Amino acid sequence: MATINQLRSRLTALNVKEEAEEALYQSREEMIELQGDQLSHGLNSKGGKIGKYKSDKYAAKKFAQNPLAGLGNMDWILTGELKGELFVDVRPQTYVIDTADPKAGKLIEDFGDPFGLTKESKVKLIAGKLRPVFIKNVKEELRL
Repeated sequence: MATINQLRSRLTALNVKEEAEEALYQSREEMIELQGDQLSHGLNSKGGKIGKYKSDKYAAKKFAQNPLAGLGNMDWILTGELKGELFVDVRPQTYVIDTADPKAGKLIEDFGDPFGLTKESKVKLIAGKLRPVFIKNVKEELRL
């Protein structure tokens, strides 16, 4: 059992920003999964639709492939390559979700950037992974 002075010393040494960044880093797979789910539903980071297909024939083909996005709504998933190349870059005090798929640049140019988590996805991330990992890491750092 630690003394009060030992706990105070550990608390003083605790770098909360560093622990938060580490929790984000450890939550990357869940972030990618949530981003992929948003794409499957045709949602951008604000929770709006990514875009609409101009061709009714193509829209019907895409709807048959993925009905989650809704008829006529873009999901940016055709071969699965773009979704499969998603990654998270954790930076000081922030993170970026993007894809390494070379097709993404033109899509973003034409339709805007859909990458980033919606408020709903952030809530799921925090409750499901981020908060528990952060608490576990802090407890380990404080040796509690």
